[in-house]
Amino acid sequence: MRVIAVIAEFNPLHCGHAHLLRQIRLNSPPRSKIIVIMPEFFSQRGVPALISPSQRSKVTLAAGADLVLSLPDIYALSSAEGFAAGAVRSILATGITQEIACGAEDPDYDKLKLISDLLSNESYRYKENLKAGIKEGLGFAAAREKAVAAEAGDAKLAALLNKPNNILAIEYLKALTTYDNKNIELTLYPRIAASSASDIREIIRAAVIPADCNKDKNIDLNADGINTQTVTTGFSSELELVRNLETLMPSYSLAPILYSYQEQKGPLLLDHFRKDIFFSISQQNSAQISQIAHMQQGLGERLINLASRKGHLCGSLSDFVKVAATRTHPASRVRRALISLLLNLKSADLEELAAPRFLKISGFNKDGRYLLRLMREKSTLPLINLASDYDGLLSHAAIRQKDISLTAAALWYKETGGNINEYYLQKPVQL
Repeated sequence: MRVIAVIAEFNPLHCGHAHLLRQIRLNSPPRSKIIVIMPEFFSQRGVPALISPSQRSKVTLAAGADLVLSLPDIYALSSAEGFAAGAVRSILATGITQEIACGAEDPDYDKLKLISDLLSNESYRYKENLKAGIKEGLGFAAAREKAVAAEAGDAKLAALLNKPNNILAIEYLKALTTYDNKNIELTLYPRIAASSASDIREIIRAAVIPADCNKDKNIDLNADGINTQTVTTGFSSELELVRNLETLMPSYSLAPILYSYQEQKGPLLLDHFRKDIFFSISQQNSAQISQIAHMQQGLGERLINLASRKGHLCGSLSDFVKVAATRTHPASRVRRALISLLLNLKSADLEELAAPRFLKISGFNKDGRYLLRLMREKSTLPLINLASDYDGLLSHAAIRQKDISLTAAALWYKETGGNINEYYLQKPVQL
């Protein structure tokens, strides 16, 4: 039996994700099992999960996973490097995984491994070129690509760094180089040209939050952060949403999104946090906000200054992020910084809690139950079935890590009109 892990967000799970899981099944030995590890409430792109963890676990199991594990939110709100390292270290801690599989725009293992090795063993020349690029105002991503091109003498190779799935694959390879002593393999699959999760979220946003929403006009979010005027507009808007999404997502993934839309419990979007985020910014000064994760290099002060302008306070949060984003601070970092502010996630937390302290179980099928039996014997971390099991964690680092996850849960459920008690009572999904 071969156990293969997939690091994912599935926010939402679209046809490309479903295709990847099918390809893993087709290209793996018989009786292989698939573990998916993914964040519960927020994604590495700095946006909330559209639907609840239990709904996403059901969708993931329906797509072909055998076991779903939750990645602590501190890693979901980290850089690509931190996200990959936290996920890989969690996978290693299961004690039963032989392979990690992922999609990439350019699934050439040798080329991506070459970049990974270069970045893992930063030479003096590379560091100097990176500093020079940043000093020129290129932004980290562009400066890194330029430095890699100079180091490798190959601009085409370095250009692989400007594609998001390539970047994650490279970060997985770096993390395996740093933390793996069991020779876990990384298998790359071509990313099919399906619509991205970001595209799908924009389609949903257009349906849930119209252009004039969140302004000081006649339309506003209710106390729970959901735009009830849009949600209750009736059959025509729901039908339009179905037509726009039915070719991009499997039916089992689309169904819970439509259900949350009908029940006025989502789907949850970054714009729903508008009031909380603007209020939180208004309570900060430069010294305080600079302690928050991702708020360094002047981003915190920039957000305070922008939020003090009435025009931005009257606009949508998405528009605010677009204005705040720069080459130095891309939109994904701005979003992660804003969510980190709501969670009081500090830069020190990212450094001190780099190692995962527990593995939380979100869902499993019959084969996944067998994997859990094996993990109870071989895992190097405690297994969490219910949120109440967090009470058994004893170390300071584990307690802080679970506190961040529980704060994320409370924030997510508040914005969807729910209660964190739902999270405490939620057992792992079983199919």
